[in-house]
Amino acid sequence: MWFAHVVVVEQAPAHAETRTDDSPDDEPLPIELWDSPVWSATAAESGELPEVSTPCPPGPLNRSRIAAWLRNHPTQLLARLVAAADRAIDGGPPIVLVADGDTVAHWIAAISQTLAPERARRLSFATTSQSSDPGLHIRGVPPQYAPPRSQGILRFDLSLECALADTDTSERAGDVPHPLAVRLAQTGVEFTPTLWQEARELGDGSQASLTDWHPIVLASAALRLGQRLSTSELGLVCHWLPEGAQRMAREEVAELVGLILDALEPTLGDSALLELHHAAERSGATDAAERLAESLALRALDRIVHGGGAPPVVSIRTGQVRRTVTDRVCAVFVEAAQGSAHLWVSVLAELLDWMRSSGLEPPEAETRRLGRDVIAPVLVTRPQDEAVAALVHTYPAIARGVGDALAGHPRSALLVLLRGPAGTVLAGRTSAPDVPPALVEHPRLYELYRIAAAGPRTDPATVLAEIINLRQEMRHNGRASASAAYDLDIDLIRDVWGHRNDPEAVARTLRVLPAPVQVDPEVDTWVTDAVLRLPERAEVNAWTELATELSQHWMWPRLPSSVRWSTRRWEHYRNRKATYEQPASALAELVEFAELAVHQAPPSVEDTRTARAGTTATAVTVAEPDDVAVAAGILRRVVHTDLCAVLLRTRCVETLAQALQYCTEELFRSYCAQLSLFLAQHPAPELAARIYLAAGDPHLRATHPRRCQHLRAEVLTPAVALWRRRDVAALRNRLPEARRPGRSEWSRRGAVLHTVGVLRGRLRAHSTRVLVALVDRLRTRAPEPDTGAAPRPDGAGAR
Repeated sequence: MWFAHVVVVEQAPAHAETRTDDSPDDEPLPIELWDSPVWSATAAESGELPEVSTPCPPGPLNRSRIAAWLRNHPTQLLARLVAAADRAIDGGPPIVLVADGDTVAHWIAAISQTLAPERARRLSFATTSQSSDPGLHIRGVPPQYAPPRSQGILRFDLSLECALADTDTSERAGDVPHPLAVRLAQTGVEFTPTLWQEARELGDGSQASLTDWHPIVLASAALRLGQRLSTSELGLVCHWLPEGAQRMAREEVAELVGLILDALEPTLGDSALLELHHAAERSGATDAAERLAESLALRALDRIVHGGGAPPVVSIRTGQVRRTVTDRVCAVFVEAAQGSAHLWVSVLAELLDWMRSSGLEPPEAETRRLGRDVIAPVLVTRPQDEAVAALVHTYPAIARGVGDALAGHPRSALLVLLRGPAGTVLAGRTSAPDVPPALVEHPRLYELYRIAAAGPRTDPATVLAEIINLRQEMRHNGRASASAAYDLDIDLIRDVWGHRNDPEAVARTLRVLPAPVQVDPEVDTWVTDAVLRLPERAEVNAWTELATELSQHWMWPRLPSSVRWSTRRWEHYRNRKATYEQPASALAELVEFAELAVHQAPPSVEDTRTARAGTTATAVTVAEPDDVAVAAGILRRVVHTDLCAVLLRTRCVETLAQALQYCTEELFRSYCAQLSLFLAQHPAPELAARIYLAAGDPHLRATHPRRCQHLRAEVLTPAVALWRRRDVAALRNRLPEARRPGRSEWSRRGAVLHTVGVLRGRLRAHSTRVLVALVDRLRTRAPEPDTGAAPRPDGAGAR
């Protein structure tokens, strides 16, 4: 038989170990009641234990006896047991001590007296037990009843001099003692109450485990007990000081900071020094804070210059330290200007960022010179360098220096530079009209900057108008020498629009061109080329807008007569169409007027000048005959395209038939081409029904039977053959029953056979034309035989 001393503690929430008056330090710990006078040596009369009166007298396991007992046992074993018990309280694996009851009680007492009192009162244990109670943190087991090694427990065989923790899992790492457990074991159970009392005054009451208490106990040991701390321990104290200094007196913080600096300042890292600086500032230790600030600043500058990585940031407030750091930075700037610029960019970027973070601003003159001599050459050669972009965006003085350097480059080189990554660097964090001041100081550079800074969603015409206004303003302010000779020249056109010379670009340019403006004569050629270029089908609407804009523009008199004639003819047609489209019956008259308008000869230059008298125009250029022919062809195509659109919108069958009767063959072919394309892509039964009925109009069939046949056979039939059955049925339902064609006419097979026959006939005709052309070519090359007879005037005998 044996006596078991058991303490079971209710599970308290984590970090609920704040000391209260109900648990004073002089009250015995639970293990100290072992073998106390309250123990009874006689058998109990019942199974219920009587309540013990408090306070209870302690037993023999006091701190003096345990300290003497521990002198015969390894300190490392106590450290491992303390660390294991601390983890067990927080839910770690329970501990099994294999030894007799007295030995187990002594070790439990050593563990409890080493831990913080609040922590020790949460420790549940049994000095002797044969069952594995999950509610116990520590239980002792006699050697003859030692449990086998199992998962989830730490077993210490205390009969061995060097006991080892052992588990079936990877918890052998948990046998490594906590550093604080080692220091507490070395301090001794007789001195731990004083140490915990000092540490409790520095804590905020939320500490529970050894990890929570570690920096606080270290600070108490250094201040109160005079213990030396290692480098790693000083790092923990330095990290804790900014938070713990608010619970310490100013003198205590200054003493602790001075103690650490005097002992280990050369060996402390930047992070440790920075933590000390925060603690000194918060506590009001001014001398220590300035000493730390200067040391950190000079150490940071040396590290940056030698490529040692990003240093910590420290707040520099006193004038002496600021002057020292600024002088060192200016010396670095001079060294960078004399060396390889591209090697210094990252160093300078890190240096300037560190200065700004530390509350220092670099000198204006030196920083601008840095941008001119160091950053600008790197921007030209390596515009993708992110460090260069960051410097230009962040520091206005550097941007101004870069502007000073770029202002001396040729315009062509600047344009290429600004349209590339370098332009992105200058435009990075600014948007119009907010631009870097350095570019405003150089108008030519600012103008190119605005062109390059225009994003893909920016209207080029808006940029063009802004540059024109800028040039006019500079000319008004007497700064014309800094700008171009004209308000609008061909170089500016090409810079903004690139190689575009389409009607849309020209029309948008004319809309933003105020009057009067000094325009380069080459711009007239640019406009003329857009008007006299045959537009694609998708550009017809843009050409009409250009012609409408140009006919009312102040530049109209200075353009060639062919341009003026084509734009004026278009205006006449557009105005007449606006009146003719009201009565549907006047469509035929509009077609006739359009044919007359596009074929009428251009007016003389003198008549045009009379009609546009009073405008500010330069000398008018007379168009060559070739230009007139080109203008007439372009106007004819545009008018025909517009008329085709009108015919497609016509809903009256009689009106459509009448218009097709009076239109020219060229307009008819254009209309059929657009109609075939539209019907093939968009099944429109209503439109197809109108075409079918118009092709059967008696007047159209009497005057142009081929047109009727062409509309039905070569336009409707191939297009309708591609439709779905319900679309074909909808077309048949829209026709009068008497005029509906046979079902085989619009079937797919019939349409295919018809199309093959049409293609076969066209191929035969084309082959005949090619053969005749080849025979004629051979006849022209073959010499005529000299027969001596006079040639016959009627050509008889010639084949």
